[in-house]
Amino acid sequence: MDVLTEVLAALAALGITGAASAGAAYWLFQVFAKGWLQSHFDRDLEAFRAANTRQAERLKAELGRYADRATKFHTREYEVLPEAWGLMNKAYGASYTAISAFQQYADLNRMSAPQLETWFEGSGLPNYQQDEIRNASDKNRQYSKILTWKQISDAQKATADFTNYVILQGVFIDEEIGTKMSEAAHLMRISLISRTMVERVQGAQAPGQTDFWQKALEEIGPVEGMVEHVKHLVRLRLADIKLVADPL
Repeated sequence: MDVLTEVLAALAALGITGAASAGAAYWLFQVFAKGWLQSHFDRDLEAFRAANTRQAERLKAELGRYADRATKFHTREYEVLPEAWGLMNKAYGASYTAISAFQQYADLNRMSAPQLETWFEGSGLPNYQQDEIRNASDKNRQYSKILTWKQISDAQKATADFTNYVILQGVFIDEEIGTKMSEAAHLMRISLISRTMVERVQGAQAPGQTDFWQKALEEIGPVEGMVEHVKHLVRLRLADIKLVADPL
């Protein structure tokens, strides 16, 4: 009753005391207390509203930051997934080409010297390898050897590029997709090791030893299905991201 105490003190200062002061105080209290209480209530309510408004603005700003981060994350994921799948497909294609038993190329042994020189111009072979073929008694065999090692090297590089990309961008790749990609990369790497062994033990392999070419084919075999499965998963994931980014 702070307001009543203040009223009594004011009346006493005016010389009004006793029952008169009590009655006057009660009348003044009835007149002014309602306004005083309303004023305090309004002031407290306004302070409450202001505090809650600031809190709401802070919350809105925080949610905005989170939404912005989520949008940036999904945007990056939308970029990374197609790139990762593209590298996977490229690595598989290069690996399969290196391992495939069927290799088709021009018959260099039957070319005339001018024809051979014309063929060299579009071969992309460095000069030293062109000289190796020119000087070889069996030009087809020498070119096959050069081509094989180039294909193995290209496949190893493509597989390494794919593997490194998945590792470096793994935070933006769905766990299931990333696992499948890593498994496929592992199979490609070991199949290329087996394919390399075919060349290294050529002519020196005793009966009963590991058939590295067959081993390479068995190792690369499951990758085709994995590539298709990952493509399906990537499509589903990209569709989900689009729904999150654009609910309309």
